[in-house]
Amino acid sequence: ENLEQRAIELYKQLKSRPPGHVYSDSTEMVRIIVQTVQSQDWVLKELFRHLSKLLGCKQKIIDLLPSIDVALNCIKEADNSVMQMQGKRQREIWHLLKIACTQSSARSASSSMDGPVPSSVPAWLSQTAQANVLQPLPFLEASRNALNFAHLLEENLSYLDSFSAVIQEARHDQNSSMMSLDWSWLD
Repeated sequence: ENLEQRAIELYKQLKSRPPGHVYSDSTEMVRIIVQTVQSQDWVLKELFRHLSKLLGCKQKIIDLLPSIDVALNCIKEADNSVMQMQGKRQREIWHLLKIACTQSSARSASSSMDGPVPSSVPAWLSQTAQANVLQPLPFLEASRNALNFAHLLEENLSYLDSFSAVIQEARHDQNSSMMSLDWSWLD
């Protein structure tokens, strides 16, 4: 821009001179024109240098495109493979869960058909209690203790039966709540 302004000023100076001085010294104008041409050459060289860099980059990109396509295809295949494995794993987990729920419900159903949950009273204790109830001891004190013991044992057994019934009911409720869920998506 500076060179352009100076060239315009020189042109105005030459134009404003009288016709008799036409052959005056024009070295200043020649110098400005030479600088403009040199500046233009430098700008063109820089432009060509940048364009050649851009072309080199474009060529490298073109050369890399097949490799990028291959890598993208490999990534897609790996992603599909991982998704299939994940789906298979999920189906297997749900299948195992379904089997476990079925076995659990079958166990609870068979135990409910058999009657109350078996008592956890040791066999020796129940035999002793029956023997004490059926065969009173000769001493009065011993018989009172045996009656108290038998009464406590019967009370404990009734509590055990009540507790077993509550546990069985809770199991039944749990199984029915598990079975009432929508498991159709497992198929």
